[in-house]
Amino acid sequence: MATRAATRNPRRTAPIDVSLAAPRGRPPAETNRVRGATRSCAGAAMPENRITCRALLASGDFRGRGVLAFATVTLDGALELDGITVRATRGGEPRVVFPHRASRTGIKHPFVRVIDAALRERITQAVLEAYAACEGGRAA
Repeated sequence: MATRAATRNPRRTAPIDVSLAAPRGRPPAETNRVRGATRSCAGAAMPENRITCRALLASGDFRGRGVLAFATVTLDGALELDGITVRATRGGEPRVVFPHRASRTGIKHPFVRVIDAALRERITQAVLEAYAACEGGRAA
């Protein structure tokens, strides 16, 4: 990979090192698909994560649209996932939905994707338990 000389940005006085810019075309084999990442930690053992969850029951307006509760999950006190919702299925069962945005064509693009199936299941169970605890203490 050839390095280019540092050039000056006309708006600033600090030089810009363009040698760190990603090359055009196909990324080299050692580069990960994530932007700017050059190393992968494949096979690294993941310790058991401590999961804490807070849930807030939805108001009547949201309940009319199938939203039962909103949840925030914290992993090991270092990462917080907000915007998780508990929705009612057609059968009335609660279902955990992770935050996403929908494109104009209706395709869902998740903000967070939990790759590890076991961790996703643990997060889902923590959210459902927090929802059940809130729902159990709710005045009917």
